[in-house]
Amino acid sequence: MKKYIIILVALGAAGIMSVAAQEVAPVLSLKEAVETAMRLNPELQRMEAQMEGKNVEWKTALGLPNPELSFTREGISNNPAQPYTEQKISLQQQVDFPLTTFYRLKRIYSEKEAMAREVEALKKQVTVEVKTRYTEVIYLEYIRKLRADTYQLSKELADAVKLRVESGVGTYIDQLSSEIRLVQSENEQYETERLYHEARYKLFNYIGLKPDQQRYDIRFADTLRTHNELIEQEVALYTLESQPMYLSASALLKSADFGIKEAKSGYLPNLRLAYFQQDFLGDGFIFRGIEGGISIPVWGMFNTNGEIRKAQSLKKQYDWDLKAVELGIKEKIELAWHSYDNSQVTMELYKTQLKEKSEMLLNLTREAYRLGQIDLLKLIEAQQLYLSGQERFFIALRDYYLRLIELEQFVNQELVY
Repeated sequence: MKKYIIILVALGAAGIMSVAAQEVAPVLSLKEAVETAMRLNPELQRMEAQMEGKNVEWKTALGLPNPELSFTREGISNNPAQPYTEQKISLQQQVDFPLTTFYRLKRIYSEKEAMAREVEALKKQVTVEVKTRYTEVIYLEYIRKLRADTYQLSKELADAVKLRVESGVGTYIDQLSSEIRLVQSENEQYETERLYHEARYKLFNYIGLKPDQQRYDIRFADTLRTHNELIEQEVALYTLESQPMYLSASALLKSADFGIKEAKSGYLPNLRLAYFQQDFLGDGFIFRGIEGGISIPVWGMFNTNGEIRKAQSLKKQYDWDLKAVELGIKEKIELAWHSYDNSQVTMELYKTQLKEKSEMLLNLTREAYRLGQIDLLKLIEAQQLYLSGQERFFIALRDYYLRLIELEQFVNQELVY
């Protein structure tokens, strides 16, 4: 009997552990969020699909239209014995001038390189966006806790004021003020809760999670880490010309050069080759032959000149696009680096000077108010200094990580993981 009891207890414990394991909420880490976005982000998948088409575009640009098979009968008459005098079957193939095909393929390969760089840039941008949204979620989790602390402090304040009023020391005005602050802190809790869930769904939607996978119980790992070494501004600027969007714009400019050469090759003739068999009835012979021909570009002043002008115009556009991309990347690097530098200073100031002093001030003023040494206004002021200091620190911490995430795409190394 004792043995069966032990078995039942063991099975019950195993069942409880199994249920507990099932109830453990899933954790979405930063790395998993980025990896999921690489597989499911709609914009990235659309670009990948375009890239697949670009990879095989060269097959349609070889300048080889379908061959033409023709059958000819000549000398048709009303004589049943000899209804025609000659018949011929021929196979013809037209081809572009080889130089035209060469430049066309070079243009397509350059466009393919440009698109590949765009995909690379988009992957970096998706990584930045996922990490940014993930950081916002974690930041709002801290703000939720801060709002809970604010509510708790407001409740403790309201209770303390009520106790002083009941003992005849405090005033009813102080009690009304503390109760209003308590209601306001409760409203702030609800608003922060709304912002938190809004940030969660923005992250889920950007990653590409299906609606049925966007569960309420998904937790986020507060494990954002970074390297301790400082990022030098020159290091970020040094990588400007190796950025994917810069390389993409450069490749498009190169493709425009080949496009101009392709257009100019329109002055060259296209080629035509044919093989035929010809039968002269009555002689019993079958003649075989080949035929060659070239196109004469007599309308080049209209057709080819127009194509050249279009290609030259496109090159000018790509040239200015490259300059705009260069200036845009430089501006982003400068702003990201200065923001990173400022947020780092702000965060260090709070950690080394403000945090400990604001906590000490709050504790001293609460004790002084309890002993009747200061009025309610001084206590509220100390409480506001503490809470606003906490919030500014979280903001500085969030901005610090956001600036590092922005810099990540320019220094070609992972800074936040």
